[in-house]
Amino acid sequence: MFSIVITERGGAQRTLGFDDNEITIGRVEGNDIVLPKNNVSKRHARVVLKDDRYILIDLKSTNGTYVNGRKISAPMVVSPSDKIYIGDFILALTEAPRRVPPQPRVTKSVASARPPEREPLDEPGLGAPGGGFDRPSAPAPPPVPSAAQEALPTERPPPPEPRTKTISKPPPASVAPPRATFDKMPPAQTRPARPSSPPPRPSPAPGRRASMPPRVEDPESGAGPATSPAVLAPSVRLQGALHTLMERLATAMDVTLAKEQAFPSEHQRTLEALIDELENDGVIGPDLDRRFLTEAAISEAVGLGPLDRLLNNRSVREVVVDTPSRILADLGGGLSAVSSFFSSRDAVRIVARRLLARADMELGEEAVQRAQLPGGTQVQVLMPPLSPQGPLISVRCPPQMPASADGLVTEGVLSTDMLSLLRAAMKRRLNVLVVGPASGGVSTLLSALSSQSQDHERIVALQDSPSLAIDHPQVLSLDAAAMPGAGVAELLEHVGRLRPDRLVIDDLRGRDALRVLMHAATQRGVLVGLHAPSPVAALEQLELHAQLALGQAELALAPVLARAFELIVQITAAPDGARRVVSIDQVRGGDGSKLDLRGLYRYERGFKPTEHRAGFLSD
Repeated sequence: MFSIVITERGGAQRTLGFDDNEITIGRVEGNDIVLPKNNVSKRHARVVLKDDRYILIDLKSTNGTYVNGRKISAPMVVSPSDKIYIGDFILALTEAPRRVPPQPRVTKSVASARPPEREPLDEPGLGAPGGGFDRPSAPAPPPVPSAAQEALPTERPPPPEPRTKTISKPPPASVAPPRATFDKMPPAQTRPARPSSPPPRPSPAPGRRASMPPRVEDPESGAGPATSPAVLAPSVRLQGALHTLMERLATAMDVTLAKEQAFPSEHQRTLEALIDELENDGVIGPDLDRRFLTEAAISEAVGLGPLDRLLNNRSVREVVVDTPSRILADLGGGLSAVSSFFSSRDAVRIVARRLLARADMELGEEAVQRAQLPGGTQVQVLMPPLSPQGPLISVRCPPQMPASADGLVTEGVLSTDMLSLLRAAMKRRLNVLVVGPASGGVSTLLSALSSQSQDHERIVALQDSPSLAIDHPQVLSLDAAAMPGAGVAELLEHVGRLRPDRLVIDDLRGRDALRVLMHAATQRGVLVGLHAPSPVAALEQLELHAQLALGQAELALAPVLARAFELIVQITAAPDGARRVVSIDQVRGGDGSKLDLRGLYRYERGFKPTEHRAGFLSD
């Protein structure tokens, strides 16, 4: 029997007890410890208790497992004094393990804490602001929060209850026990009743998810949100402490410079002294992370604040700053709130200036200001009065990792049989239309299909924003955004001189529809991405835009559409962020004003073929 102390960066601490000699750690249900953040792999690491020793094994995780600042590449013996870093979590083992015989495995434990509802600060694998993100090849893990250091045990605690989630100290009577599950995780499985286990919670009310926390009172206001005060208090108070710290730091140095720079060494001691003052004034309590505040203040004073860490994460596709306390990030599953924040609206404005300065632009008073940074990152800033709540920042990053078709199968986006069908279509250079909602995976699937082209084929990719990542030796990417006033239609006039074997167009829009349709109807090897809720809606959208371009609302374009595309692939994002190909349809010849869509695959509680067979497979 042994215990593991788990501390999330800037969050609450938990102690979990286990009666097995081997446990797994990962992001999804099925692990003994579930850390539901995207910088934790589905099956990240394993801890084995053997011969009174703890052995830590990394399970080929994406971001790696670190011990005391070093990434492990082989099984390693760890002791209770070692700090284990997995994503944004710090784990520590208890003293002197006692070997026990293996026990039957029971329902898996979940280690985390639910973020507050009124201020959604749950972060999809990104952690708190300040510092850089640890990539797989990074030499060091995130800095150690001081709160975590103080929380690690120095003496052996009494043996925990078998396989139950406990906290290191009983909470005060006025505070409800912290919840140990995230609201994004599915409801935990029912645990069989055992004498040593706490009484089971009552079943959730009808219409309410089982993962929602019980209604509790906010210990500071005396009433309020249905969330755990152990999680709410540090998040809200951390932002208040950072705001006060930045106000005092501004009296000692200029924190409004338009360009990023290194933090002056002469102000390091000033910053430490200011934090000491805040502690003496009671602004910073023992439950708030001093190191976090130091890093956040430095990053906001001379850098991009919390965006420094986000934009250094290779998984981040887009970042949106709605308000100082609400930042969203897209790591491939759509935008979701993160636990980072700015100290004030003024800080958001300063960071907007610094972002535009990367493109040698100045922040003006125009309602909408756009810039493309070196490397392809696109920045958009909306200013008051268009954005009454203050500057609104949107940053769209080019993909860093090429999309892999086999990787999509592994992730459950589509089945092996579906991929075989699409590969056959690519080999025959069929024209394919990929449809789905914004942030639903259209660009990712388009990139993966394009990567299936043969090595000798030349690929020309047209896009208005850096969204395609094609793994192919012969890719020519044309940026339509670099030609103000021009679009895909104008660029098509020049594509022919590049002699492409395959043309890829991402995010087709209305005014370009007719020109692209005419091109696809006469060429082979055309792949087009279009944002639409369904294949039928996509075809209707193309037809409508083409009719408007021709000025003939009654013109039937079904025969043109039938010649333009042979296959339509629909991809969408589930409520939990998972992406999935839900249909593959073959477009049959148009009869008058109608198109025949023949379903080849459907997702209905699993990927299933229909009774139809693709006609091109018999060619």
